[in-house]
Amino acid sequence: MGVDNNSLVVASAKLFVELLSKAGIDWDEGYYRYVEYNKYHVSSQWSFQINRKLRLVETDEELEDKYLDTLEGLMEALFSNIEASGNNRPAVVVLRVSFTGEFNMSFENEDTNALEIDKLSLGTERSFFKNKEVH
Repeated sequence: MGVDNNSLVVASAKLFVELLSKAGIDWDEGYYRYVEYNKYHVSSQWSFQINRKLRLVETDEELEDKYLDTLEGLMEALFSNIEASGNNRPAVVVLRVSFTGEFNMSFENEDTNALEIDKLSLGTERSFFKNKEVH
């Protein structure tokens, strides 16, 4: 029997908070975006905000790879569980974590360009951020 969805979400949030903490940055919220273009082509990225300013991260590549590889595996398992339960397999998920320990996930089932967490997408329909919550 596989791991249940709640356990995968909690494990992902804890792991991402650990990455943010070890990255040597000050942050209020962190954002991890995972995209499945198909079963063999996935992508992930992360960013954070401090004082409502969105920042992209430049950190130790080895540290980043270690965490992102594990997060990608957790997301693949979560997507597989969702599909196995009779629902559409998501295309994109964004995990939002806060410094205070709160977290949530937002899913998109079809559009792999949705829920972008980069600065270039701010103010566009495809941006994860709405109503100028960050700049």
